[in-house]
Amino acid sequence: MLDGVLVAEGCRRLGIGRRLVGLLADEMDRYGIRTAHGIAEDAGVDLLLAGGYQFKTSRPWALRLDRRPAVASRPSA
Repeated sequence: MLDGVLVAEGCRRLGIGRRLVGLLADEMDRYGIRTAHGIAEDAGVDLLLAGGYQFKTSRPWALRLDRRPAVASRPSA
């Protein structure tokens, strides 16, 4: 299990993350691992897509619903 690829902000856009994902793919080939699943957000999605990952339409999407607390109304007198 790989639990994250974090590249310092000043070193981003140098291809480090893409190379790490490529090395992961090489090791998968070496050991006969056929599938890897990834979870990412923000720029991490682009990193995985650049490394060959694809969106799986059969997988559930992460969804979120944010609600503001209801304003308590005063009872009528």
